[in-house]
Amino acid sequence: MRKINPLVACAALSFVSACVSTPTDPARAVDDPPPAIAIKLPANLEERNRNWRAQPLTEGEWAYAADAQTSSATFAKVDGPARFRIICDISSQLVTLERVGMTAAEGDFMKVRTEILQRDLPTATPDRRVLQTFAYLDRGDPLLDALARSEERFAIQLSFIQLYLPASPDVARVVSDCR
Repeated sequence: MRKINPLVACAALSFVSACVSTPTDPARAVDDPPPAIAIKLPANLEERNRNWRAQPLTEGEWAYAADAQTSSATFAKVDGPARFRIICDISSQLVTLERVGMTAAEGDFMKVRTEILQRDLPTATPDRRVLQTFAYLDRGDPLLDALARSEERFAIQLSFIQLYLPASPDVARVVSDCR
């Protein structure tokens, strides 16, 4: 019988074990969202919250669009993706505030600040794989009037990410469409 060198045997076993994949957890479904990632909050978050009116405006422009069922005002960078949208469903007269590009954590709120009113709105994220979060307002909500009548700006905050959006007639038009 031929003797096997222990170093060769060890190397062969290492090679074979490297080729075998580890079994996946059968309890984890394929479509489960990825685990949450811990993010360090900016050091100046409290200062930005107190002085939100003094912060530089978020880069971008408003655009109005309408069809038979909806009207919307979308805020986006020029030639870039949408960042925020206000949508009026004309038949239900429900207004949706949509933060595009972010998924809210479970139980998170969308903070809306205007010169005369501020409120934390409950959020909905129907599909956690899609980066968008919604908050809903009834057509008669005073916060809509505050958004429509903003003179300079309003702020939208989700988690610790804030948008400082310029006031726009497009926002007032969407609110008017729902009345």
